[in-house]
Amino acid sequence: LFRSGSALGGCHERADDMTTITSFTGLTTDQLSARPTEDFRGLSSTAVQSLSSTQIKALSPEQIAAIGMKAVGDDTYDASVIVSLSATQLASFTPYQFQYGFTSGQVSDLSSNQLKALTTSQMAVMSYDQLNAISTDDIDALSTSQLAVLTADQIRQLENDAGDQMTSAQIQKLTATQLDAITEFST
Repeated sequence: LFRSGSALGGCHERADDMTTITSFTGLTTDQLSARPTEDFRGLSSTAVQSLSSTQIKALSPEQIAAIGMKAVGDDTYDASVIVSLSATQLASFTPYQFQYGFTSGQVSDLSSNQLKALTTSQMAVMSYDQLNAISTDDIDALSTSQLAVLTADQIRQLENDAGDQMTSAQIQKLTATQLDAITEFST
């Protein structure tokens, strides 16, 4: 196991024999991907911020889904951990990792600036639950490029008054099929 003060990253043993990761600095991608999913629950913002782009690409969808979860047995998210992810870190997740790793709970905790940082490849593969988790108030933060990659079915999954929240620039860039999807739930 990785011990505190080790060159392999900061860790502390908890009373329940689980290891709390305090930093990912120094961990190889093989070491990181071998960590049990439970080790990613209860991470601090500081620990999450220490993940490099290379390390992020080594995470499994299950490990990603556990980031921000408060503890084993508690399926709620600590929004402060999710919002600590930088734009560079968010862009490092592959479309596959984003689609299958990020939960709707994590997506709902993303800030407007974080949503802006999502790549068009990530947006294009977002599930209906993930899209529905984007707050109506954050719709106008999405770029025209991000909205352009969404299918009409994906557009339908945005909250019911999403069309009312879009900027004129966003609406002007939508295809006729996407516009039809918006007017279906706006009327």
